[in-house]
Amino acid sequence: MKIPFKNIDGGYGGPKTLVKYKAFIEFPYQVSTMKLYENLAAGVVMLFPSKEFFKQLIQTGIHSFHPWDKISLAGDNWHMYMDYYHPDISPYSMLINDENLDTKNVRVNGPKAYAKLVTQTLHGWAQLFHEMGYKEITVDGLLSTPELGAPVFHATLHNNKVIAPTAEYEWEKEYQSLKIWREAKWEKWAETIKQRQSWNNTS
Repeated sequence: MKIPFKNIDGGYGGPKTLVKYKAFIEFPYQVSTMKLYENLAAGVVMLFPSKEFFKQLIQTGIHSFHPWDKISLAGDNWHMYMDYYHPDISPYSMLINDENLDTKNVRVNGPKAYAKLVTQTLHGWAQLFHEMGYKEITVDGLLSTPELGAPVFHATLHNNKVIAPTAEYEWEKEYQSLKIWREAKWEKWAETIKQRQSWNNTS
């Protein structure tokens, strides 16, 4: 992109600071963060890795992303469990390899999109209360109806059936399997941290 790059470790001042820059590059560390929505509301131009690139970074161990073990069970739909790639957000964010910054006019449209998301979310909650038996729920003085809420998205998870153990030894076997999996996961995490420290020491 041939633009000046500044690394931000923390304490950067939030969206009020980021909006002063041409763009903000982020490699997500969670499926959703408050920062994502705060930046959208402030009109910050956000650059994310493409879904393919992000997946590659995780699978090669370059980027640590704890939720991957869970959302990867959704197969090709894994990205639908991340707000960063959700259809409600993607029209107002850009990919790292985009040549021209803010071609989507995020600084203007981002805050409008955020306001719409907030309204849809409030109406979604209103419908939940309606299903609980509360009638005539209003949002900002407007009577809430189903079409005003955000549509529910159902992503397909893996089809493996989970069968509960029926005997004590089966419970013990499953527990040991889970224990081994957890220990292996933390060993991999420790190795990733060690590798990162090695890179930092040599750079």
